[in-house]
Amino acid sequence: MMKRCISVGLALSMLLSLTPIMAIHADEVDAQKDATQVEEVQSDEDIVMQDKQEEEFEPDEGVAMQAEQVEEVEPDEGVAMQDEQVEEAKPDESVAMQDEQAEEAESDEDAVMEETVKPAVRMLAPAAVSPAASPEKIKEIELNLKPVTEITNINDFKSITYSPSDKMTLKEVIVYEGYDKVTGPIASVYNSDKAYTVMYNFEYDKNAYSLDSSYSKVKINSKYIQDWNCKFRWGCALQVCVSYPSLKDTVGVTFKPRDQWSGKISSMYVGHNLGAAYDVWLNYYNGLNQIDKNIGSDAAYDPTKDYSVCITIAGKDHAAIISPDLTKDDVKINQGTIWKVAWDDDNSYTKIYVNFPREEASEYTVKAKNAEITNEAGEPVSKAKAGTVLTVKLKDLEKGYAFEKWAVDDNSTDVEFQNVKSTTTTFVMPKGEVYISPATLRIANVYSKKLTYNGEEQTGVYLHDVYGGGSSIGTLTGHKATEAGTYTARASLNKGYIWSDGTTEDKNIVWTIDKADRDGPRQLAGAMPTKEGAHDGRILATTTEMEYRKVGTTTWKDCPDEEVTGLSPGDYEVRYKDTKSYNRSIAIIYTVPIWGPKTWITWIENGTPDGIQLPKNATITITANPPEKGKEFDKWVPNASSNVKFEDEKSEVTKMTVLGGNVTVRATYKDKETPGALKYDLNVINGQGTGKYAINKTVEITANPAPEGKEFDKWVVVEDTVAVADITKPKTTLTTKGVDAWVVATYKDIGSVAVDHTLTVVNGSIYSSSNPGKFKRNEEVTLYSKEIKNFDKWVVTSGSVVAILPNENTLNVTIITSDEDTTIEATRKSDASVHTHTYGAWSNDDADHWHECTDAACTDKAGSIKDKAVHVYDNDADTTCNICGYVRTITPPTPSHTHTYGAWVSDDTNHWHECTDASCSSIKDKAVHVYDNDMDDTCNVCGYKRVLPTPVVTYKFIEGANGSWTKNSGKNLGFKVNGEISRFTGVKVDGTLIGNDKYTAVSGSTVVTLKKDYLETLSVGKHTLSVVYTDGECTTEFEVIADTKPTTPEEDKKPGTETEKPKPDVEKPTLPEEGKKPSTETEKPVPSKVDKKANVKSEKKKSLNTAYSYNMGQWMALLLMSGVVLVLTVFKKKRN
Repeated sequence: MMKRCISVGLALSMLLSLTPIMAIHADEVDAQKDATQVEEVQSDEDIVMQDKQEEEFEPDEGVAMQAEQVEEVEPDEGVAMQDEQVEEAKPDESVAMQDEQAEEAESDEDAVMEETVKPAVRMLAPAAVSPAASPEKIKEIELNLKPVTEITNINDFKSITYSPSDKMTLKEVIVYEGYDKVTGPIASVYNSDKAYTVMYNFEYDKNAYSLDSSYSKVKINSKYIQDWNCKFRWGCALQVCVSYPSLKDTVGVTFKPRDQWSGKISSMYVGHNLGAAYDVWLNYYNGLNQIDKNIGSDAAYDPTKDYSVCITIAGKDHAAIISPDLTKDDVKINQGTIWKVAWDDDNSYTKIYVNFPREEASEYTVKAKNAEITNEAGEPVSKAKAGTVLTVKLKDLEKGYAFEKWAVDDNSTDVEFQNVKSTTTTFVMPKGEVYISPATLRIANVYSKKLTYNGEEQTGVYLHDVYGGGSSIGTLTGHKATEAGTYTARASLNKGYIWSDGTTEDKNIVWTIDKADRDGPRQLAGAMPTKEGAHDGRILATTTEMEYRKVGTTTWKDCPDEEVTGLSPGDYEVRYKDTKSYNRSIAIIYTVPIWGPKTWITWIENGTPDGIQLPKNATITITANPPEKGKEFDKWVPNASSNVKFEDEKSEVTKMTVLGGNVTVRATYKDKETPGALKYDLNVINGQGTGKYAINKTVEITANPAPEGKEFDKWVVVEDTVAVADITKPKTTLTTKGVDAWVVATYKDIGSVAVDHTLTVVNGSIYSSSNPGKFKRNEEVTLYSKEIKNFDKWVVTSGSVVAILPNENTLNVTIITSDEDTTIEATRKSDASVHTHTYGAWSNDDADHWHECTDAACTDKAGSIKDKAVHVYDNDADTTCNICGYVRTITPPTPSHTHTYGAWVSDDTNHWHECTDASCSSIKDKAVHVYDNDMDDTCNVCGYKRVLPTPVVTYKFIEGANGSWTKNSGKNLGFKVNGEISRFTGVKVDGTLIGNDKYTAVSGSTVVTLKKDYLETLSVGKHTLSVVYTDGECTTEFEVIADTKPTTPEEDKKPGTETEKPKPDVEKPTLPEEGKKPSTETEKPVPSKVDKKANVKSEKKKSLNTAYSYNMGQWMALLLMSGVVLVLTVFKKKRN
C-alpha cells in the first residue's frame, strides 16, 4: 500500500512538473487584466447609460398637466404623491422609473407632433440642497431665440439657448397655430404665411432655487418679436409664451397707367396683394427721389410734373411683418420705377419708394461727392437724360481714407456701374435722380513699440488710424507680455478698414521686450582679514544673483549667498549676472582693506561702501551713487573733522586713504548741462554773475564792494525775470526763468532811512503813476516816451538814477531810482536829422503795386511803402492793370488734349494705364497687383510676372541620426533626410566627399545607405556624416563599434553569407545542439521599443516554452520510469 501511494504521488508530481508554471501564471495574470478591462468598460458604459437616462428623463403626466393649469393654482394630490415617490425611491427603482417615463413621454410626443425634435438644451435640474438651506432666488432668466426671418421649420422654434442653464431645465416646447394663442391646434408643419405662439415650459429644483414674480426678471433676445408673456407657476415651474408673426418676403402693388390719372393724385393707386393682415398707406411728393414735404393724397394731379410715392406697409397688431431683407427684386409694380426699399427698425415698417417721371423726355439730376461726372464728350454734367452713358471719376479723398467702391446715397435711384471697384467707371443714367458717393475704407496702420522689461505686463503692438487708435479698428492678439523676449502679434481689421498697403489680410508683427539695465550692487561692504598676512577677507551682503572677480583678473566667479570669503586684501569688482529679464549690471568696486590692530568707522554718504571699519592708512575705492535727473557728479567733500586724502576728488570712482580717526565723506552733485539747450542773458549790474544760462539754473551772484560811505541795500530784479533767494544779502543765488534778465545791486548811505523823492519825466510818462511821481530809493520804475517817430534817447537832466535798463537808447525803459529828486527826459532828434518821405509814381512787380519814398537819401525805403495792393484787370484777357498801368504777359491756353490709353504699364508693385501721347504724362487706374495667393506669380489684372523668392529649406535627419554600426555585423547603415532627391548632390564622411560606390541614395525623401564594405574601412569611434544638397546640407554623428562577439573555429571556416539586405534588429536565439549545454554568452533577444509593449505576453511564453524544451528528454524518461513502477505495482496486487 505504501509503495502504491508513493508511486501515484510521484507520477502526479511529474505530470504537474511538465506544465510550465510561469506560463500558467502569466496566462492567469493576462486573464485577470482582460477581465479587469472588461469590468472597466462595463463601468464606463453604465455611467454613460445613467447619464443618458438622466438626459432623457421627462416629468410624468402629473407635472405636464400642472404646466397647463391656471397661474398660481395649487398642484393636485397626484403630483404631490409623485414628488414623494421620486425622493424616496431607491437608485435602481429610480432609474427604472425614469426609463419607463422617458418611453411614455416619447410615445405621447410622437402622437401629438409630426416633426419631433428634442430642445436644444436638455439637462436635469441640479441636485437639491439640504432642506434646511434657504433656496436661492433666480434674479434673471434670459432666452435667446431665433428671429422669425431664420425660421424654416417647426424644429427651429425649439433650437434655443437660455440662462441660467445650470439652475433651470427646459422640459417642453409646444407650438400653437395663431398669434397670441395657447389653445387650439398644435402646429406640426411651419408655414411662413401663418403666425404662431410658442410655449416654453421650464422646471427647476424647488429645494435649491426659487422664482418670484416681483424679483425675477425674464428677458427675450430675438429680433422682430413684439409680444410675449411669462407665468411663474406654483412650485417649480416657469412658462414663457412667445408670439411669432407671419412673414411675407414678396410684395405686389398695382397703379393705373399715367394717362388714366385724373383729379386727385391718389387716383393713381389701385391696391396690393398682401391681404387683410397688413395695413398699407401712401405718401405723395412733388419731384423725383423725394422723401420730404408730403403734398397729401388730395393734391390735384399735374401731368407736367414728376412725382414720388412712398408705400408704407405694416402688419396689423404685430401679427405679421414684411421681411426686413426685402429688396427691389422682391417687389413687383406695374407702373413707375422703384428707387429704394427700406426697413424701419423702430416701427417694424417696410417702405417702398417709387418714381413717376412725366411722360416727355426729361433730364434728371446727377451729382457725385469727391468725384467728377462727365458725358461721352468729357464735359462735366449735372443733369442727364435716361439712357445716357456717363463717366464718374474719383477726385481727392479725405486724408486717412482709401477708395473701396462706388455707391449711391439713400435718396438716390440705383445705378449699375460697369466696374464698381474702379476709380474711373461708367454707368447708364436711369429714370430718376442719382447721387453718387465713393464708399471708403478707413486706412489703418499697425506699429510696434520698443519696450524694456519693467516687471509689469506691457503692450508692444498698437493699431491706429487718422483719428487715433482703439478696438474699433480691429483686433490684436499676442500684443501683450511681461517677460523680456521676442513675440509675434497678430492684427485683424474690422469691417470698413484697410491697411495702408492696400490689403486687408491679417498681419503678423514681430516685437520685443528688451532686457532691462540695472544699477550695480550697492550697499555691500568689504571686511579686512582677521590678522596680518591672512587671506580670509570678506565681501558682505552678497546674493547668488551676483558674481565677482579681483581687479586685474579676467575670470568671474559666482557669489554665494550672504558673503564671499577667503579673500586677500585688494579691490574686487561685483556685478549682477545676466538673466532672462536683466542685462548684466555695471561692476561696483569694493575693497577688502588691509589688516590693522585698531579700526575706525568710515561713512560714505551718497556712495559705496555705505560704512566700513578701516585701520589707519588704509586705502579703499569709493563710488558715487548715480545722480538724480538733471544732475551730475561734482566732487567728494569730507566733513571738517575727517582726515582723508583723495586720489581725484572730481572723479565719481576714486581711491581714498584714511589717515586716522572716524571719517565722513559725501558725494556732491551739480546741475547738468544739457547739450544744445537754449541759454539766456543774465545781466548782473554792480556785481558778478553775468553770463548765459539755461532755464532753471542756479547761479551765484555777488555784489560789488559798496562805495565809500555807503552799504549794500538790496538786489532789484527788473520785471521779475529771475528769482533771487535772498535780496538782502550781497552774496546769494538766483534761479533763471528762461528769459533775458537784469538784476541790480543797490546801495544806500550808511545808517540812512528811505524817504520819498520826486521823479519828473519830460516828454514821457510813468507806468502806473502820476507824473511827477513819488518814489523811494532803489525802486524799479518803468518809463514810456511820448516821442516815437523821432525818439533819440533818455537823458537825466537833474538828480540821478542807479541804472537805465536795458539802455538809454531804448524807447521804453526801466530805471532804478536814487536817493534824490530826479528829472529825466525823452529827447527827440534835431530837425535837421528828421527825414520826410516824398512819394511819386507807382512802383510795381508781377503781382502788386505800391508807393515808396522817392528821396534817394531816404534810409528807410521799406518803412516808407504805402498803398500796396494786387493788380486789377477787367478779365482774364485784359493785360493792363487798371490802377498802376502795369502790363502783364498772357500765355495762350494750351489746346485741349484727348488722352488715349493703351496696354497696361507696370512695375514691381503697381499697374496703370498711361496716355500714349509722348508729350502727355496722364496716368489712370493705378492699383497694386492682384494675385490669387502667395505662390501665384502672375497678376490677374495686367499679367505682370513677379519673381517669387526661393523658399529656404532647413534640412534635417528624419531617421538614423546619432546611430551606431558594429563591425562584422554584416549590415548596412541607413539614414533618412527630409530633402528632395532632385537636389541631392553627395555624401560627406568626416567632412570629405565620398564616392557614390560607397553608398546608395534613393527618394523618399532622401534615403542614404552606407554600404557595409565601406563601413568596415572606418576606424572604431565617432564619425560625422553630411548629406549635401544644392542649397544646403545637414550633418549628424554615427559611431562605429568594435565586434566583441568571439568567433568559433567553425564560424571562421564558414564562407561569407552576407547580403546587402537589411537584417532584423533582433535576431532569434539559436538553440544549442543536442547534448550540449547552452552557452552562457549567447546574446538574449532585445525587442524594439515598439514591439516590446505589444509582444510582452508572447515573449514571456516563448522564453518559457524554450526553457521547457531544454529538459524535455529528462522529463520523458522520468515519466516512463514512473509509469513502469505504477504498472508493476498494480500487477503485483492482482497476483496477490
